[in-house]
Amino acid sequence: MIIGVPRETHRHEHRVGLVPLAVARLVQQGHTILIEKDAGLGAHFFDHDFQKAGAQIVHSSEEAYKRPDLVCQIGALTTDELDLLKPGSTICAFHHLAVQRREYVERLPAGEGQVNVTAAGIAEVKVRWADTRDVNNKLELVTRSQL
Repeated sequence: MIIGVPRETHRHEHRVGLVPLAVARLVQQGHTILIEKDAGLGAHFFDHDFQKAGAQIVHSSEEAYKRPDLVCQIGALTTDELDLLKPGSTICAFHHLAVQRREYVERLPAGEGQVNVTAAGIAEVKVRWADTRDVNNKLELVTRSQL
């Protein structure tokens, strides 16, 4: 599997989606890890730390989103970042879906080549809007065990 780790774009976010130790373990298991250049600087990890762990450094965020099967990121993806994902990609990030605007959540499923969302690495979820008469539609998160 190809795993991408883009540089975080949210203000005051200094963490990185994978640390070098995790990268080394994933590489040992046969995965290819793509780290966007300088993605770990805010967390005091340098490109050479990731390379030493077996990752490849990519020089654009586009490459860190378009090539991987799995994207590991801390913050929720922006709508521009969602547009970069290839069909069938899986996102592992803190999305806080229950408080996202409906338009954002509706962009996550991409039809036939749907984008999968893993919530905080805990459970894979599907998102659907409950059909209610309430002015504020309610967001329902359905875990894999409920499907």
